[in-house]
Amino acid sequence: PVSSVVLIIQNPVSSVVLIIQNPVSSVVLSIQSPVSSVVLSIQSPVSSVMRKSYSILFPYLAAISLIRGS
Repeated sequence: PVSSVVLIIQNPVSSVVLIIQNPVSSVVLSIQSPVSSVVLSIQSPVSSVMRKSYSILFPYLAAISLIRGS
């Protein structure tokens, strides 16, 4: 109830990025997927603007999280 779930699917990028956004801290988990890319972001209502930023910055975020994740 406190957090909203947004599911974004993009085909060109083959990676699965799990983003958990909290008012205090954020955790990014990335898993490579040969089929398709799925972004599951759970964000608090406070950062609704950030949610739109994530959909725009997804390719960059995926690249960064893949580098840091591995």
